[in-house]
Amino acid sequence: MMTTIKTLLRVTECVMAMGLLFQAGQAANFNVDIRDNFFSPSSLTINVGDTVTWTQRGFNHNTQSQP
Repeated sequence: MMTTIKTLLRVTECVMAMGLLFQAGQAANFNVDIRDNFFSPSSLTINVGDTVTWTQRGFNHNTQSQP
């Protein structure tokens, strides 16, 4: 009986690990444009492992900070 439970636990662990690997393989790429006073798209839902590329498309501006 104990051997059966241990075997079931090992099988469950393997299935869960395979599921995590499968999800990691599903990463997506997103592009976000930085416009004059907004982002396009204005909202985005991302998951762990996804990539977001930010591209400046509006007028250039500069910022300064003081130490």
